[in-house]
Order: sequence, then structure tokens, then C-alpha cells
Amino acid sequence: MQTDALNQLEQLAETLTLEYGLVPDQLMFLPAGEDGLLYTFLSGDRKYVAKIVGFRRGTDKQRLENTLRSLDQLAHTTSLGFIVSPIPKNDARFVCTFAGHSLVVYPFVEGTLQRQCRTTPQQYAELGRLVGALHHVDPDLYSLLERQTFNTKTADKLAPLLDQLPAFAAHAQLRPVYDLLRPLETRLRQDLKTYAQLGSKLRHDNHRPVIVHGDLSPGNIIFGSDGTIRIIDWEGIHIGMAEEDVMLFSDMHELPDFLAGYLAVDRYPLHSDAFIFFSMEWQLEGIVERVELLLQDGLHDAQRAHELDELADELAGHQWFDASMKRIREVLETHGYPAC
Repeated sequence: MQTDALNQLEQLAETLTLEYGLVPDQLMFLPAGEDGLLYTFLSGDRKYVAKIVGFRRGTDKQRLENTLRSLDQLAHTTSLGFIVSPIPKNDARFVCTFAGHSLVVYPFVEGTLQRQCRTTPQQYAELGRLVGALHHVDPDLYSLLERQTFNTKTADKLAPLLDQLPAFAAHAQLRPVYDLLRPLETRLRQDLKTYAQLGSKLRHDNHRPVIVHGDLSPGNIIFGSDGTIRIIDWEGIHIGMAEEDVMLFSDMHELPDFLAGYLAVDRYPLHSDAFIFFSMEWQLEGIVERVELLLQDGLHDAQRAHELDELADELAGHQWFDASMKRIREVLETHGYPAC
């Protein structure tokens, strides 16, 4: 699919003209993202990004349309200027089909990705303020947004993969996967049980719903040269728990600064059990995605080596999970949040 899309620049240009009324110039592929193909182009005096959403996992086009409608509403009915919302098509919808996948167009945002620079304490505090402002918006005004269900589908995927480890050991290409997973198998199975138990608990708890970005990773935060901060990749926006967003700033060096800004806007309690659930989900999903990719036929040697390195990094991070969660509890307690 990726190769096919990369070879269809003329067809993409036609689609952009017909669907959006944009006549692209200097259309080119932008290497970025785990599950989206990005292209940049000029039209008139403005620069845009065309994004194929979900080229690996696929996407529900109507669900994506509803999500982007809500995002557009949020951007135009609040003072949240850090939101980068999509460009509407000629028919006022946001999603069109290209190469059998969903295509969305955004304005190009000038600046530096957070992952490409050192983030200062002041910037973490400002990020906390922005996320707190998002969480302060009344979610009931955005009825098209999906709600977090705390399903544990990741456990349903990882457990069968662990069951296949003996078969991996006997397969030449999969033996490296076995060598990485086998030493941590017992720990991973224990964590899957904890993850499922926490998901069940959160489904029955009475927690405050907030609007959640869902992927506030360093690749989705842009620092402008004028000091502004913009946040991109809102396709995962939904109604859930604040901890899902805050968890992504839970590094022991950044969380205190982030919380300082967050508390200035939103003082609703954060709970460590929710942090643990979302942290586990984030890490276990990363492990599942890497193993599933390594099980695919047709990976060339460079791709396989890259995915093995990524899997090793995911597993290395997971080994520090207990220490990270202990530190999070300490920081939350210091800031007056309840220990759970």
C-alpha cells in the first residue's frame, strides 16, 4: 500500500484539485509517522499537508468524519488556538478516499517538533496549561466524539502472541523475536492480568469525562519560533479520562513542570491507577504492533532489523515500568493528588 501510494502523485494531485479545490505545486512525500502517509504541497501562497490516515491499521471513514467534525467545532467554538484542524472539502466534509484509504488535508504548521529539540521547564508548564484548558471544555457539547470504553483488546492480542513463542523459536526469521520476548514472558503475562483488572475497575468507576487528544507524543507537538505551541494529529480525539493525556508527560523530569501548568487551569483529581492503566496500554500496544509487523511476510532485511530494534526499545522501557509508576505516585502525592 505504501509503495502504491508513493507512486501515485499525479492521482493525488487530481484528487486534491477535485475534492478540495486546491491546485498543488511541489507535491512531495514527507517521511514521518507510524500509521499515516504524509505529503506536503503548496497551493497559492499557502502550504498544506495531505495525510493518508491509517495506512497500516485501516480506519472507519464515517467515524473519522465524525471525529474531524467535532475537532472543527472545538477549534471554532473555543479559544484553544493550539488546535490544528483540517481543511474542509468542497462539499464541506473532511475525509475523501485516495488509493483505497482515507485522506485528510491540514494547514502546514511551521516550527520544530518537540522530539527534535530540548523542551524547557517553561514549555512543559505551558503544555500543561494547554492540556488543562482542553480538559476543562464541556465534553457534552461534542456529541459525535466516541467515549473511552477501557476495553483491554491489547491483552487479547498479546496473549496469543506469547502462546506462539515456541513456534517462533523454531523459525529462522522469528527466532530474534523469541529471543527478545522469552525472558520477559512471565512478567508480560502478569502485566496483562493487571491491565485487564484495571480496565474492569475503570469501567465501573465514576470518573469525570474530559475531551482527550489521545496521542500527545513529541512527534505531535510543534514549537513555533514565536514561542507558540501547536498540537497536531487529532484523529484520535475522544471523550475519556484526563490521565490518558497527562500520562504521556510522566517522565520524572517533566511531570512536575507539566503539572504546575496543568494545575493552574484544572484541579480535578488525577489517580495513579488510571496512570498505570494507560501507561500499560501504551507500552503493551507498542509491543503488539512491533510483533505483528515482524510476523508479516515480505519485510526486507532493513525493515526487519528496524522493527527488531524498535521491539527491543519497547521491551527495555517496559522493564522500568514499576520504577516509573512509583515515581508518578510520588509526584502526584506531592501535588496533592490521591494515591490509589
